[in-house]
Amino acid sequence: PGLALNPLMKAGPAGATFLDLWRDGRLAVVQNVGYPAQSRSHFRSADIWTSASDSNVVLATGWLGRYLAEQEPEYPYSVAPGDDPLAIQIDFALSPVLQGPQAGMGLAVTDPTRYAPGTYYADDPPPDTAEGAEVAFVRSLLVQSDVYGRRFQELFAQGPRGAVPYPTDNELALKLQKVAWCIASGMKTRIYFVEQTGYDTHRDQYAKERIGTGQGELLYRLAEAVA
Repeated sequence: PGLALNPLMKAGPAGATFLDLWRDGRLAVVQNVGYPAQSRSHFRSADIWTSASDSNVVLATGWLGRYLAEQEPEYPYSVAPGDDPLAIQIDFALSPVLQGPQAGMGLAVTDPTRYAPGTYYADDPPPDTAEGAEVAFVRSLLVQSDVYGRRFQELFAQGPRGAVPYPTDNELALKLQKVAWCIASGMKTRIYFVEQTGYDTHRDQYAKERIGTGQGELLYRLAEAVA
């Protein structure tokens, strides 16, 4: 009772809608996501959302990053051949939500089927100095890139798996398709992160039909991609 979905969210394969998925127990809706005394700043609000901090507290870590750091406190030094990433974001850069106390706790990749091993890097012991510690950290990231690159090449030697068609003109759908490839390949990663941008529209929020821009189009694309 009291829950309504935008009529434009009827998109989806075989007529599936957000409401169908919700009724079938296949969709969760988190309501009233906000905080008291809104600053009305897009940037500060995004910081609060990704860090899960109180509105009067500033944190440099993300809530998913802190969780993963508790699970793997030695990461990224603990990365070993055959490991899968702790978390994967389908994007060019890692979201602050995956920032841990010492390092980013996930891997940002635009296409997992094209992720290659790292290039040449030295593996001789770094000096026991402050500078050496920095060198060791950088090398750990190169080792991570090499390990994950080889793992991806192994998993996707025959290309992507998964025969479910996704809309080719929907950016979010294509990101979710790549997540599906990873899962279908047998990757052990348990956290995947994708984003749909464009909600800072300011106008044309209401529409009875898709209008190419605004929240009508965004909600239609969201429903289409998830369905």
